[in-house]
Amino acid sequence: MFLYAVSLLVGMAKQTEAIIGLPYLLSLMICALIVLFYTVIGGYIGAVWTQAVQAIIMVIVTLYIGFLSLKLIGGLDVMINKLYELDPSLTGYPWSKPWICLIVLFVIGFLPWGNAASITRFYGIKHESAFRWAILIAVLFAIAITLPINIAATATRILYPELGVMGKTDIAISKLIIGNSPPALAGLFLAGIYAASMSTATVMISISSQAIVKDITIEFILRNRIGVNVLKWTKIATLITGLLTVVAAINPPKLLADLWGTTASVVSSSLVGPLVLSLYWSRTTSKGVIAGSLSSWLSTIMYCYIKGFKWPYTFEAWVPSIILSFSVTIIVSLLTKPPSPDKLLELGFRNVKKSI
Repeated sequence: MFLYAVSLLVGMAKQTEAIIGLPYLLSLMICALIVLFYTVIGGYIGAVWTQAVQAIIMVIVTLYIGFLSLKLIGGLDVMINKLYELDPSLTGYPWSKPWICLIVLFVIGFLPWGNAASITRFYGIKHESAFRWAILIAVLFAIAITLPINIAATATRILYPELGVMGKTDIAISKLIIGNSPPALAGLFLAGIYAASMSTATVMISISSQAIVKDITIEFILRNRIGVNVLKWTKIATLITGLLTVVAAINPPKLLADLWGTTASVVSSSLVGPLVLSLYWSRTTSKGVIAGSLSSWLSTIMYCYIKGFKWPYTFEAWVPSIILSFSVTIIVSLLTKPPSPDKLLELGFRNVKKSI
């Protein structure tokens, strides 16, 4: 979650730098102040309401970007033909290196399973009927914001080929908007970036802080001692976590994709094995969950470090990590004491006899 929040802050700062023209560090400070202020003051409830507004802004902005890209290129057919002229493999399926494409698809596909931001949003749904609608809306929302962005990213490859040579592909869409839109729409684009990043960064920082205060400090260390001001310490932990995120974002990798790839591999593997096994295998133990998550996390970081945190190796790290996520959890669970029947019933497992 920490790495995820870092990648979001870096993305916000780089786009602010590209659009407004401010230095990266100043852009980072502005973005951090905005996120921290409303995260510390508003908390989770504040995040829920602001995310509803941010989602609307995100859809409007991404649809505009998609239509603008097609207009500048001359349509989808023209875009495909020009891509073929640049590199014939770009118009084939699944491109020149199919294994990279498949690994990236797997990582992105598993990402919501271990993404704490997505999971907690569904946990916070009011009732069952709302959950059914939320699933449908979430799918439509994902299509609405990802398809136009993919079209725009492809268009920038044609419109600004020099950015790939310079290693500045992170600012390609920003350049597209600034060069071909009125100032008001460029401002709306920046608002869309802030909306997308803040909606997730807020949840990530908030969840990390709550886990530190409530799950680790109060329940595990203090053994649920009475009289602890949870709200006060959660706000303090939120501020500290946010500041550490800013420090980590000061010197980011050259390409945001390298950082995001590492983050996505960690999130989509470290929590997936323990989460799935905890839901469907009653023999899963807490020690198994900890061991599976930790070993998977370490394997991802070590693999990325050995490969220099570069594309596509940041996504490759997902392969050994997801294997360890499941296998280590199973092995350690089998070697440790199983959960009590009462605990299994509490977790929702059926056909379990209560202990006397």
